Amino acid sequence: MRFILDMALTTLLLSFFSLGTYGQMEVPKIETGLHFVTLKLPDPIGEGAVGVGGRFGRNLSNYFGLEAELNHFPGGTPSNPNFGETEGLFGIKAGIGKRDGGIFGKVRPGFIHFPKDGAAVNRGLRNQNYFAVDLGVVAERYWGNHAYFRFDAGDTVISYGGERYLDAFGRVVPLGTTNNLQIAVGFGLSF
Repeated sequence: MRFILDMALTTLLLSFFSLGTYGQMEVPKIETGLHFVTLKLPDPIGEGAVGVGGRFGRNLSNYFGLEAELNHFPGGTPSNPNFGETEGLFGIKAGIGKRDGGIFGKVRPGFIHFPKDGAAVNRGLRNQNYFAVDLGVVAERYWGNHAYFRFDAGDTVISYGGERYLDAFGRVVPLGTTNNLQIAVGFGLSF
C-alpha cells in the first residue's frame, strides 16, 4: 500500500509540474496572493486553527526568493472560542523554479501573537507575542496570464520559553518549544 501511495504522489507531482521543453525561462519576479491556512497547536493548547492570509514575494532568481506572509486565525473552536492568533513570517525560499512552476524549501522566522482577551492568555500565557519559525516546502504552479497556485506545508516551531499553561483538565503544564503543522493553499498574481 505504501508503494502505491508513493507512486501516486510521484505521478501527481510530475504531472502537476511538467515543466515542459520550453527552455530556460525565469520565474515571475513579484508574487502577491491570498490563501487559506491551518495551524495545529498541539496539547496542552489543543487548537486546530483555520484562517486566512496574504503574502508578498520577490524572486531574485529561479532558485531564490524573499517573502513575507501575514495570517490571521479568527478562532471559534468549541474548546477555545476566542483564540484569534495572528502570525507574521518573513524569510527565504530556495529551490528550483522554471517557466510553469517550481518546488522550494522555506525558512521563515517571525512571530505569533495571541490577543490579550483571548482564551490562551486567560489560561496562563503571560506574553502575547512569541518567536516562531516556519520550516517546510512550497510547490508553485504558474500560468501565462499572471496567475499562480501555491501549496505550502511546514512545521511552525513556536518558542514559548518558560511559559506554563492551564490545560483543559486544570493542570499547569510547561509549554517550552512546540512543533506545529501548518498547511496553506492559495492563489495569486505574479508579474
